[in-house]
Amino acid sequence: MQFNILPKNQEQAYWLKTLHYFYQARGVLFAYKLLGKIPDPIGAEGVFEQHLSESIIRNLHFITEVDIAEYKLIIEGEPYFKKWILRRQEAYPFKNPFQILLEIQKQAFLEGWSLGPKNNDNWLSIENQKDLLSIRVFLLAQSDWNNCVEERGDYQEQEQEYLKFLEKSGWYGRLILALRPYSDIEFGEPWRRYVEALRAGKPAYIDDFYWRKGLPYKRRERTIEPESVPCSSMSLQQCDCPFRSLGSDLSASICLTVLEETTGKTKKTAERVRVKGSFNPLGYLLWVWA
Repeated sequence: MQFNILPKNQEQAYWLKTLHYFYQARGVLFAYKLLGKIPDPIGAEGVFEQHLSESIIRNLHFITEVDIAEYKLIIEGEPYFKKWILRRQEAYPFKNPFQILLEIQKQAFLEGWSLGPKNNDNWLSIENQKDLLSIRVFLLAQSDWNNCVEERGDYQEQEQEYLKFLEKSGWYGRLILALRPYSDIEFGEPWRRYVEALRAGKPAYIDDFYWRKGLPYKRRERTIEPESVPCSSMSLQQCDCPFRSLGSDLSASICLTVLEETTGKTKKTAERVRVKGSFNPLGYLLWVWA
């Protein structure tokens, strides 16, 4: 995919390069999941394991699962989609389902850039992104609110807002509007799999940065003090420390399992701090506190 994007500062340029690398990896994983003709790049000895962090690999997996499910939905629904477009007397520029997927991803990338690095307003809230994405997944599944979901207002009102959002969402919006009436009848299984993949992958779509006036911020993290829990308060299944076999006083023995699990852990605070891109001696692009 080609994008006509001109970064306005060094951090935006670094972020664009970060996204470039991510989309390259995403394409490789998509090819593997779809065709299986290459070694698994996220497997135990895969090429990504050698160069990418665990969190990036996890996000790649979830997002690519959505890509695969969306592509299969497009394949099943293309005849309905094409008829829907032609009934509206609009041009249908696609020769195959893969072109539809590429155009949808291109528009999604440009929208994300507009809301993130190109955003000249105040904070782009990660919390609002999470809530909005949850609402859209529920409406995509055409499921009413239930007791497991926090209060989100009137369902009918939210659905109308969602339909308005789809009308303004380019080819993705057109696709969903065209296929939605048939989701339970003609191709319920690919629709269900797409919704499930999107629901499972929601965290992977939330930008880890807060963008403000074209610059990236992240929430400051603080180190959590390791927990000191006596072995006597833990069951044998929870604690297998050597103190048990040595006959030590368990009330005076600190559980090594809990201590190890909590050592080095961090917790995000409410403070938002500027970050900047930086290259390490090996040439890897890292994001550090400014």
